[in-house]
Amino acid sequence: MRFGWCMACGKKERSVNAFEEIYGRGLAWLSVVIVAGLIGGLISPESKAEVLGGLDQRLNPDLLAQVFPGAQSFGAVGGKPAAAPVFQEGDLDGFLTTVGYVFSVGDILKPTGYTGQPFDITVGINLDGFVTGAVLRTHDEPMFRNTGFKMELEQAISGLVGIDVLAVPLDVPQHVRLGDSSALVMLDSIYRAGREVAVSRELRGPGEREGRRLDIESYQQLDWESLRRMGAIRNVLLRNDHVASALEVVGKTSPIALDEADVVFADIYVALATPALIGRNLLGDSVYANKVQKQAKNGHFVLVAMSGRWVSSEEGAFPRGHIDNSLSRIRLRQDGLVITSEQLLIHEIEVAETVNAPRLSWVSLLQVSEEVGFDGTRPWMLEFGIGVDGTEAVFGLPYVLPPSLVREPLHHLVAVSESRQIDVPPLWVTVWLNQKVAIGILAFSLIVLSVMLVLQGKLARFPKILAWFRTGFLVFTLVWIGWYAGAQLSVMHLLSLIQAPFREWSLSSLLLDPLTVIVMAFSALGLIMLGRGVFCGWLCPFGALQELLSQVARRLKVPQTRIPQKLNERLWALKYAILIALVGISFFDAPHLANAVEVEPFTTAILFGFARSWPFTLFAISILGVGLFVERFFCRYMCPLGAGLAIVGRWRMLEWFKRRPECGSSCQTCRDLCPVQAIGTNGMINLNECYHCLSCQVAFYDDEICPPLMARRERRERALGGGIKDLNFESSAVAY
Repeated sequence: MRFGWCMACGKKERSVNAFEEIYGRGLAWLSVVIVAGLIGGLISPESKAEVLGGLDQRLNPDLLAQVFPGAQSFGAVGGKPAAAPVFQEGDLDGFLTTVGYVFSVGDILKPTGYTGQPFDITVGINLDGFVTGAVLRTHDEPMFRNTGFKMELEQAISGLVGIDVLAVPLDVPQHVRLGDSSALVMLDSIYRAGREVAVSRELRGPGEREGRRLDIESYQQLDWESLRRMGAIRNVLLRNDHVASALEVVGKTSPIALDEADVVFADIYVALATPALIGRNLLGDSVYANKVQKQAKNGHFVLVAMSGRWVSSEEGAFPRGHIDNSLSRIRLRQDGLVITSEQLLIHEIEVAETVNAPRLSWVSLLQVSEEVGFDGTRPWMLEFGIGVDGTEAVFGLPYVLPPSLVREPLHHLVAVSESRQIDVPPLWVTVWLNQKVAIGILAFSLIVLSVMLVLQGKLARFPKILAWFRTGFLVFTLVWIGWYAGAQLSVMHLLSLIQAPFREWSLSSLLLDPLTVIVMAFSALGLIMLGRGVFCGWLCPFGALQELLSQVARRLKVPQTRIPQKLNERLWALKYAILIALVGISFFDAPHLANAVEVEPFTTAILFGFARSWPFTLFAISILGVGLFVERFFCRYMCPLGAGLAIVGRWRMLEWFKRRPECGSSCQTCRDLCPVQAIGTNGMINLNECYHCLSCQVAFYDDEICPPLMARRERRERALGGGIKDLNFESSAVAY
């Protein structure tokens, strides 16, 4: 088709190819969808608070048992910030005392995730400001980094028991890895909302806990159920399906039969047996006196008891494999302290004939030496691994000692006043400081890449050095940036930026993932300067994986397919259609966005290393399989992030790839050499589809490959042979 303006007749006479037409229409539709979505979001009469509902409508005995074990009842939600007091029976029969508070993060902060979608977490804290439990109530957006499964995110949130909301700065729990962006966003929200509640209710802070001690002597006879209610005994029940799902996450096929999903795999109980109130009731007077009381000055004692198929099964209980039930997989964790089984003295015992006690198949008493620094008054966690063939899934059982067994120091009014005046640094500052080594490595690699890009014209004259450099950098991008650091950009980041001005979206949530932020900032600079090729060709881990596999395929003589030019140009439009669909879903059907963005296999191949359920893994492997025959198949035709970058990249500042007048007229060499078919028949490089592999620039300077250079070299040799001075035959080169 031909369009344009003729000076004589005023008629349109400009020529565009099929891609430009499709691209223009796609960009127009994308603009329409974005505008419609923004209008819909602005005029929506339903507020986020109404969507989530208030805590007073959701709090019930079942939820209370999850977020505050041992509590007997709760009061009305009130105060500022809003929270419900939690009650427990005191020393006097029938008299209830306040032992903590339950609050909703959503009610206090109205938090949102990466794409502006609200989430809500119900949290309990005791009078010391420690989190007693947390339950994820609402979360409708895709998750980032290692929390790709909803179950994994829920476990990460429930494992935040023991977080000190009055600590400054907040200590990030060991089980929340610094790259787990979704978990970090929610941890920050729990901390900030919990701190508001704790300061407003004048709860005890870290400064006044010095001198706290464990009440070892106090005793009264209690049955098993009474100890459970007061929180002295903590419990977790695992069914076979829980274990099978966890093993699947770590990439192991569970040996558990499918028809036994509801069978109890393990019913695990844990209690701090050092105080007489707990230890004497569970162990009996004789065992407590011999095992605990005589050695009370030498550390603490933890009772671990189990029942279920894991510990009571006979040979052949798991017909499809062996599940290790070794005690060596048990460890204790408190803040940054990890106590392994090698540091524990293990006593096999029997529990006393306690009223209402369940039937237990295995009971041990773990002795924790005083030298390791374990503090019985502070929250801790029992971790146990369930493994198959050396690979284990780790579960955690948090423990918080009942407040009645902790003897407090002096009055806390001064500490409360100080807590109100403390300026709490944002969590992202702590995260950046904790990752300073990784940030330094990434910054150095980006400096090296920048130098290469600036000197690409000179490096292109040394094809072997450039080839080794590119392969090495792609390996670094895949292994370190992708699999290790998890700094894989996604279309979700693009959608977040599109929605940011019209959603309650905060930059602080993005800053919780510093490596991704740095890659994003560098890619944005490269996009403005050179186009999408800087990120897509050098910094995308999934793109690096595709290209490295293509190199292997070519070495193995796998036949490579070149798509016909017209079909190739039309297939380019597919990724824009996918992007349009995702933008529309993000505005009009956000709860389904988590499933829609799985069109990107990045999470499966990079963030999870293919350790996901078979549909996701099969999709990722299929994409990579096609890429063995068609180089960068996903990048060229399906990547919505690449489509978004290509749109912005049209307004790049520099056009520095060199071309000659012969390119596309008498010579098609570069077009034939381009592995992604980004060079048209007219010799022009389509930088919206170029991945900066520099193959065309290598050919540009090689007088053994480039026909114009070959001809000029021959003329030069003849001229030099005839005594004529050497001439500069590259003066006709032009930049594109």
